[in-house]
Amino acid sequence: MFKKYIGIMSLVLISLVLISGVSFAGQWAKTYGGSGNDDGSIVPKGDGTFDLDATTDSFGAGKLDGLKAKLTATGAVSWARTFGGKRDDDLSAMDLPDGGFFVSGMSKSFGTGNPAAPNNNIVFAKFDSAWEPVFQHVIGGAREETGYFISTKDKGFLFLGQSNSYGPSAGDQDILLMKIKSDGVPAWKKAFHVGSTDQLTDVKEQNNGFLVAATVVQLKFQALDRTTRPERSLSHILLMKLDKATGDVIWKELLGSPEGSLLSAELFKAADGNYFLTGMFITSPLPAISSQIPSISSPIPFFEILLLKFNPETGAVLLSSTYGSGSPTVVPLADNLKINPDGTIVLTGNTLTVDYSDLSETSKVLVMKLKADLSITWQKNLNGKDGIYAFISDTGLLNGYAGSSTDTAPADVLYAKLNPTTYEPVWARTFGAAGDEWGDLTKMGKKYLLSGGTESFGGATIYKANIFGIVLDANGNYPNCNVKPFNMTVEDSYLTESSIQILPKIFTLAERFPEAPTDISLTITSPKLQAKNICPAIAAPADTLEKLEEVPLVLK
Repeated sequence: MFKKYIGIMSLVLISLVLISGVSFAGQWAKTYGGSGNDDGSIVPKGDGTFDLDATTDSFGAGKLDGLKAKLTATGAVSWARTFGGKRDDDLSAMDLPDGGFFVSGMSKSFGTGNPAAPNNNIVFAKFDSAWEPVFQHVIGGAREETGYFISTKDKGFLFLGQSNSYGPSAGDQDILLMKIKSDGVPAWKKAFHVGSTDQLTDVKEQNNGFLVAATVVQLKFQALDRTTRPERSLSHILLMKLDKATGDVIWKELLGSPEGSLLSAELFKAADGNYFLTGMFITSPLPAISSQIPSISSPIPFFEILLLKFNPETGAVLLSSTYGSGSPTVVPLADNLKINPDGTIVLTGNTLTVDYSDLSETSKVLVMKLKADLSITWQKNLNGKDGIYAFISDTGLLNGYAGSSTDTAPADVLYAKLNPTTYEPVWARTFGAAGDEWGDLTKMGKKYLLSGGTESFGGATIYKANIFGIVLDANGNYPNCNVKPFNMTVEDSYLTESSIQILPKIFTLAERFPEAPTDISLTITSPKLQAKNICPAIAAPADTLEKLEEVPLVLK
């Protein structure tokens, strides 16, 4: 299941906040769910308990509902709630400082559209600590809306997503942003239109605004030499800064290159207060991939990592570089940047080797140390027997799975602790059995929590999953519990840095205004969430007192 619908870019970034002086109750390993498909994760809280956040079709009011549960220090279920309607509702619940919950996500049970084939609309609601409603709303148009909410510094919420409802035609996809106040009233809501496909990739909150990054597809960019490089259809990067109170555009830039397409990814704050943007540089038009299958008669595009540094007050590009292999069959991807206090950068991601005859691929984990001027200090790949698809967090934890895209064997969770300076493995393990497993590793003082989805345990079957949680020791182990050592090798990487010409383009940014939200009523149930032991629990020593680290929840 992991390989069927979870890609390497969808693995969750884990950020940790230190909480001290909390006792912890040893090791346990359990699954949670029912007879259907239950997929989610477990995160530790500062009071020694755990939150379970998931979606479920085992329980609830309809096909798919959101699921929230509170677990004790030993993994027992204290309480559980589902929330949704009669159709598919991909919803999550965020803990609020007042003890309540902010429920949000995409819903086919509520809103406008075709009743026979309902589209996704945006649901957002607040409940108090007893799960009594404070407000419940839906917003969206006659076509599809997708995205998620993040919390903001003023205790409100910001929706980040896309919409097909407000563009000039049914095929257009626009950027959709909405600022929701803590009482549920929208402060502002806007759809932004530039090209036929506008894909929001990241938003970062500043004290004086929101920085927005997006990819804009199917615009014409005029090359510098029209005689040798005719006008082509390329993709560009849109950068904007919005006023926090009104959503008004403070500045906007559309960035392109006469040499190829630019794709946006994620924003990171630099040590000097400027911002980095990761992305991709493609030196052939985007349709080239599809046109060369199966005969490979057209040129194969070259893919390179793109890294930009820009001024957040003006949008001016300060530095720009690309990193590539010189081969069209090797595709490097950037997932994360760690910015060091001295201005140096650690870029982590994956390097895919693609066989274009059948589109199969293998992957290695990429680590690059960059100087402040974006030149390469050193680089390396982490690999295994059949390849590694994984993500490295800021804390030096690696999460993913091992194997190639053509591997038919069950996918086990791969996790590892890396040296924070060299990024070489301190230890590496896998967890899994007869079915697919996927998940993420979280540090908890001297121990670790591995959680995610499983097809091997809890009565789950293929294409159906339960949620699992397993508390590991300081070396990532749990004796006799399907945890196995993994031989992770360190190899040389041979990407080269190149300069790239980035040019601003004159463009029109159209703004449209979605309708007001309408009231709804989510169905709340208290399911009998089944908790089953994967392995016998291991008691902690009686005098153990550890430091527990809490993972803040971001809804996606």
